[in-house]
Amino acid sequence: MSYKEHRGLSPSSLALFTGCQRKYYYKKVAKIPIDSDVSEEQENFDIGKTFHKVLEDRMHVLSGLTLSEVIKTAATFNLGEEKAPLIFAMLGKYKIMHEKAGLEATSCEVIIDTPTFYGIADVILTDSKKNWWVGDMKTSASYSPLLVPTLAKHPQLNLYGYHHKEIAEVVGLDPEKYMGCRYRLTTKSKASKKVKEETVDFINRISDTIRSIDYILPKDKMAGEEMYEMHSHAVKYMATCAEVAPGEKSLFKPNYGNCLSYFRPCEYFSNCHGSLFTESKVESVE
Repeated sequence: MSYKEHRGLSPSSLALFTGCQRKYYYKKVAKIPIDSDVSEEQENFDIGKTFHKVLEDRMHVLSGLTLSEVIKTAATFNLGEEKAPLIFAMLGKYKIMHEKAGLEATSCEVIIDTPTFYGIADVILTDSKKNWWVGDMKTSASYSPLLVPTLAKHPQLNLYGYHHKEIAEVVGLDPEKYMGCRYRLTTKSKASKKVKEETVDFINRISDTIRSIDYILPKDKMAGEEMYEMHSHAVKYMATCAEVAPGEKSLFKPNYGNCLSYFRPCEYFSNCHGSLFTESKVESVE
């Protein structure tokens, strides 16, 4: 293991490292297989990937989008036709939100690559005066207003904001016209299509339960310097670990408070506890 392999730390890797250094070691350093009894809910990831891919291919211009087009894109992520109406409905709600904002997607999947940071910004959004924002798209099972107060300290958004000059150079925009970030959340629907229900009726029905929200984070309300300091500390610590004892997991501190999150066990539960989560013996307390 060398320091070079740890350079260019991404926001997702930073979140993994700050959540539990030991889990970061298992996944990114040792690269060991996940536990056999863990479900990564791949279908939910693939729905999000399809959603993003359609937006990227169309540069967020969704007029004229057809269900057939969504079905074709979904197939590239091994999703069957039955999931396409849900994604189509989500894109329909996103279209309304995006058009209301009056912005243009000028670049998608913008790479930021420095010696210590690596990230891919989903989209750069500009207005008629060439003011611009870094846009981050998320899909989620639900929406909670409790999310809003946390966004100003969101590590990924702040790290992108901190690197706005590098982004401006890549996409050919004026760094002085950088306005901040936009967190765009589109929810899913848990409803299923009824046996005799027409597809168009199903799409219309679930559309009423789907939300697409555009949170605006002005640059003067963000904490880029603070997040980058945390990011730099993580990079230096990982470099020290690699230099002192490559592959030594004891240098990566475990956070046992994260062994269970969102009511699911960590994918590497057995490596810290000696058995699979489903093999654990629990004595009831009367």
